[in-house]
Amino acid sequence: KETAEYQMKIEECRRKASQKQAEEKAKQQAKNETYWAEHAEEKQQLESERNTLQAQLKQLQEQVAPYDREIAKWQKKREADTPAQEEKKTVEKQVSLLRSEQSSLGIFKGKEKKVLQAQIDELSSRLPAINESIEAEEKEQIKMCNGKIREIEQQAKPIKDKIAAAEKRINEIKAELTKNR
Repeated sequence: KETAEYQMKIEECRRKASQKQAEEKAKQQAKNETYWAEHAEEKQQLESERNTLQAQLKQLQEQVAPYDREIAKWQKKREADTPAQEEKKTVEKQVSLLRSEQSSLGIFKGKEKKVLQAQIDELSSRLPAINESIEAEEKEQIKMCNGKIREIEQQAKPIKDKIAAAEKRINEIKAELTKNR
């Protein structure tokens, strides 16, 4: 019985607090509306500036989009396989095929197995050189792609700076229009 009464008191307190919050919010909203009614010209000016900035922002974002697509293309290229990686995959696939062919041969096919083993050994001996090439090619590819990405980012920087400035000012205007008076 006591816990039920206690729960009811808690619920009553919550309801009162919520009601008080709603009343405070309504009072503050009325104050804000009164303030902006008295300063209609300033509000109109701020809203006009915000709308102009939003239109400019949209244009700037359209201007920067090709740069972003180009950067994405170079990032993808940076992660792509190098020619040496492609060669390694081909060699490994050939070795795998030869091994499966070798294992499918019967007991009495010794000469054929030896021929296949020689081919497997020859292909496998190429792998260390290919691995060295992979490392060098990857470094060169990453270096080249990073250079291109930096170059594109430098070209896009003035536009991105304008975007940041416009977004900052839009946020300032929004804060000014919504702050408590």
